[in-house]
Amino acid sequence: MMYLRKNSSKHLLILILLTVVCFSCNYSKAKPSSEASLASYFNNEEIESLNRITRFMNSYICDSEASNGTQISDCLQEHIERSKESMESNKGMDFIPSDSIHKLLDSLPTSLVNEWWYHPPPHHKSSHPKSIYLRTNSRYTRFLYNYGKIEPKAKGYHDRLVAIGVIGPSAIADILVNYKEYPLQDTRMQILLLIHFLTLETNI
Repeated sequence: MMYLRKNSSKHLLILILLTVVCFSCNYSKAKPSSEASLASYFNNEEIESLNRITRFMNSYICDSEASNGTQISDCLQEHIERSKESMESNKGMDFIPSDSIHKLLDSLPTSLVNEWWYHPPPHHKSSHPKSIYLRTNSRYTRFLYNYGKIEPKAKGYHDRLVAIGVIGPSAIADILVNYKEYPLQDTRMQILLLIHFLTLETNI
């Protein structure tokens, strides 16, 4: 009887351990990383272009500006803080040379650039003749919409963009003032902010 009880206890312990392991495996499968989830928003060409944009922005935000950060999330936070200081001192946010930005845009597939952005009409009062604006109905804004279902800051950004048709003052201010509420470690949020700053830089 003693042997049976010990053997039964061993079997029970093994069963519990197997249950825990299986639950952990299922949980990790049910929660894909933010990087992997990009494939559900963008096609291969867009993901390749996003990688190019990320490398370009990273070279300016982290390297050219002598950031102390080692991760893009750290560099983004420092960039936002510097942008906030510049805005408060009325210096603007001109961190990236316009020619470099347009060389980047020229290197991307024309179909993608035209689908995500548009140039204002000639009579539009723009501060720069090569200004670009985000379209409010594109695969990128659909990405913002879907990401906004799980991230309130993305929802607010998307809703403001669609409501007024441009990246307005309230969207800019919210990022500068409340950046600590933004999940900067999330690849999807990094994309939102990198596209945000890239677009704004053409309007300076």
